[in-house]
Amino acid sequence: MCRKLHPDYEALQIALPRRTLCAIRFRCQVLQLTSPAKFWTGDEQSRLRKMYRTSTSDELKAAFPDRSRGSLEHRAMKIGIVRARRPYRPTRDLLLDELRAECFRQNITMPDLDVIANGKGYFKRKAWGGPHGCIDMNRIVKAIRELGGKISVRWEDDL
Repeated sequence: MCRKLHPDYEALQIALPRRTLCAIRFRCQVLQLTSPAKFWTGDEQSRLRKMYRTSTSDELKAAFPDRSRGSLEHRAMKIGIVRARRPYRPTRDLLLDELRAECFRQNITMPDLDVIANGKGYFKRKAWGGPHGCIDMNRIVKAIRELGGKISVRWEDDL
């Protein structure tokens, strides 16, 4: 029965009503209808530890051709490796970009900035973006002051 209906586990469950899904999958594995589980070797784990934090996904795919992206992410999570944080994307406002760059340097997330500056969700929701977004200078200035920054204006001479 498994050989006839193999990829369709729902049809197998209907054809074998007294068997659990786990039992059906195990039987298909015993009959070698599925590919065997790929266990991680110590060498693979050490390579993953060295590469995962700084490498791009294309480099990881080249280093581990028989592993899927999900498999790599799951194993990295399992052994406690995290990827380096990427800086915030630039917006259309220079002052807001400087604020977000400083938050990145200080390891402050946008929800944390909302709490620090009483932003009421402005920074977390990215309320400045989208077709209906507007840049709220009062909230940005308050956040800059709360982080210890100063705002100054410098005029260029027409010389």
